Amino acid sequence: MKQQLVLVPSKKMDTNKKEDRYEDKLIRFGSKARTHLGLIDEKMVELWPSTSAQDRINRSRTLKIFKAFSADLETLKDKKMSVDEYNRVGFVTTKTFEYICGNGARGEKDIWISQSITDTVIGGDPEFILLNGDGSVQYASNVDKFGASGQLASDGPLAEIRPEPNISVSDFVNDIKRILRTHPKAETITKYDWIASCCWPGGGNDWGDNIRKHWPVGGHIHIGTPAQVAALCKASKSFQSGFYVSLCKILDELLARPAMRLDHKSESVKRRQSYGEYG
Repeated sequence: MKQQLVLVPSKKMDTNKKEDRYEDKLIRFGSKARTHLGLIDEKMVELWPSTSAQDRINRSRTLKIFKAFSADLETLKDKKMSVDEYNRVGFVTTKTFEYICGNGARGEKDIWISQSITDTVIGGDPEFILLNGDGSVQYASNVDKFGASGQLASDGPLAEIRPEPNISVSDFVNDIKRILRTHPKAETITKYDWIASCCWPGGGNDWGDNIRKHWPVGGHIHIGTPAQVAALCKASKSFQSGFYVSLCKILDELLARPAMRLDHKSESVKRRQSYGEYG
């Protein structure tokens, strides 16, 4: 479930000093809101302000559910809310409200709430090789005006793309396309062939490995850790261990195994001697 919530700062929560009740870690609902939002049996929810990846990374917060103060529910009557809005209200402290909505935020804000993990932020830094006309590898770090910083740049010998993180896979891929097609630095490498590869067989490895004559091409897919998972991992080391073992197994089977077919068999075997094994 992912739906919109009307978030309201609560002065009552700000001043509640009850022992063992840390209000900044709570969100309080009236019974109607909890029923309407389908949170009757839930103990924890994740909140974030918008669908942008940066807001999801920097402003998401996992909170425990508690019963709203009657005084806070009474204040809603003066706000002339619709029935729908009233049934989507959650109360937090001013500190939590400003963390999620931004410093200086006031009033009520429509934000996102979920009691389950429906999506996450993805990122990546795919690399590729530059080849001269004679088939030799051109060090990206030696290309004039290419440099090591920016969304298209060198990472040692290889060229690297650094798109912005995104929640949408299609938008993330489209950003990679945009960088390759329109980034100003792309003009500096047009005279070279751009080779995407898991393991490029041409030439020796100039990184001090004189045994394996190949170029392992790096780059990663980054998968964000949703706030709910982060909170559970922080609370339990056994959960953390089990979660990452399970996730690693899933990624091996659903991503790594099919991706092996992108490599030529002999080069794939060479690469896995030093880079890119299961796990």
